[in-house]
This record gives sequence, C-alpha cells and structure tokens, in this order.
Amino acid sequence: MIKGNLIYKGAMYSALIGFLIFAGCTKDNSTKKKSTTTTYTETSSQSVSNNTEAEDFSNDVLTVSDEVVYADNNLGKSEKSLQGKIHFTWNCATVTDSTGTNAKGIYHKLTIDFGADSVTCFNNQYRKGQIIVTYQGRYFKKGFTDTITFNNYWLHNKKITGKHIVTNLGLENGYITWNVDANITVTRLSGKFHSWIAHRQRTLINDTIPTGILLTNQVYRITDQPGMVTTGVTLQDSIYTATIISPLLKHINCFYIESGTVKIDVTGKPEAILDFGTDGVCNDEATVTINGKTFKVVI
Repeated sequence: MIKGNLIYKGAMYSALIGFLIFAGCTKDNSTKKKSTTTTYTETSSQSVSNNTEAEDFSNDVLTVSDEVVYADNNLGKSEKSLQGKIHFTWNCATVTDSTGTNAKGIYHKLTIDFGADSVTCFNNQYRKGQIIVTYQGRYFKKGFTDTITFNNYWLHNKKITGKHIVTNLGLENGYITWNVDANITVTRLSGKFHSWIAHRQRTLINDTIPTGILLTNQVYRITDQPGMVTTGVTLQDSIYTATIISPLLKHINCFYIESGTVKIDVTGKPEAILDFGTDGVCNDEATVTINGKTFKVVI
C-alpha cells in the first residue's frame, strides 16, 4: 500500500486530473477540436477527482467516528475518567464524552480532538481540529443514530465542513446495514472548494463483531441508497452525479476504497467510469475510462 502524507496526498489527486487531461488530448491539429476534447476530458476528470476525494474523506470521517463510538460504547465510566472529566485517548486524539437527554433518552456527545497542529496517526493520515459525534444507542444495534459535524477539522491540508447522519437499519438481507447521508464541503488552502451530497448504504459483510473495545477487521460494502442520487459540484463549479454500479469495498484499516466501480456523469460531457478493481487490495490505484479510453491513475 502506498501511504498518503500532507504534501504527497494532495499531489496525487492533482495528478489524476493532469494525467487524464494529458492522455485525453487529441493529436488533431484543429484548434477547435483539440480545445473541445480537452475541455470534455478536463471536466470529466475533475469530477472523478473531486468525487473520489470526497468519498475517501467521508469514509475516513466515518471510520474514525465508528471506532470512537464503539470504544465509547464499551469503555466503563472509570476507564473514561481522567482528571475528573469523562474522556479517553484514541490513537492521537483526545475524546471527551458529555451526555444529555432528549425525547429518545440519553445521548452522548463525543468531541474527538486531534489538536491544533497536524498529527499523523490511524491509517497514516494527517489530521487536525475536531470531529464531533452526537449519538444514541449502540453502534451494531438497530436504531443506533449519530450526527457527525466538524470544528476547524482538516484532513491533510484540506478543511472539511458539513455533516454526516448515520442510522443503523438492522439486518438487511442477513447483514447489518447503516444508511449514511453526507453533505460536506472540502476546501483548499487557496479557498477553492468542492461539495458533495451523498446517500450511501454501508453493509458489514464479514460478520465480524468484536468482543473488545476496538474495531479491528471490519469490511464494509458500500452502495447507493435505493432511489437516492449522489451529486457534487467540482472546484470549477461543474455539477455531476456519481452512481455506484458495482459495490465498493472498504476495509476499516485501509484509507482507500479497495474494489468496485463508480459512474460519474456531467451534463453534456462524456461519462467517466472509475474502477477500483476487484482484488480487494489496499492501495491508491484505479483506472478511469472516458470516451472508450482507459487510463491508470493514482488517487
């Protein structure tokens, strides 16, 4: 697996765009034809890049949140007590647990604090700021819900704002399934941003429910929620839709999607097919097909 870091990871997403634009340019000497082809390819590849980045960042947020919620579910009060407050350490973050009551009963508000300076931990990713998770119930039980928001939270050198809402649906076709509704914006240091509104289902497919306090070997299958459409707006303000055409596979201990296929559509532009393969290997490689041409990319 190729691990990401603060500088290299940002370059990988940029490289995806640049490589596709270069590979997609026509050899025709007609200025008009070359310009049209380049514009089409650039628009399609930008949508692929921004959707993939949003998907990866969203999955990372969910993985961190799931891990911390599960630990909070299973730690006793004495194990979470430190200096008179109810909190504990998870990887390189400090987690503070406060509780309240609403119509459904007791809820927990977890503040997952990575600090003000970028630190690298958990799947070797750089993070800073806070992820805030308000949840009720137990992660693996039907009816569990949480809402995930952010306080000056950065993954690599990009700021994430917005929210996720997660709901445990119980058993669907024999497997525990969660609905995930995400509405996030990813902002660069330059101030440019792209946005993503997604409606996914995450299904635990390896039937591994741990007995301790840590999630360790869970594998999730990710699909679209029935009847729902995932949309995004790129850095260049192009609107696209992203449809999962073969389920995505995501291991909890891998930052990247390991297999599956996504179709990216921009109105008036050629569709792009992003293929993560079928081998389930944790790496940052994929292929993109646009206008019948397939290119290997690093994402």
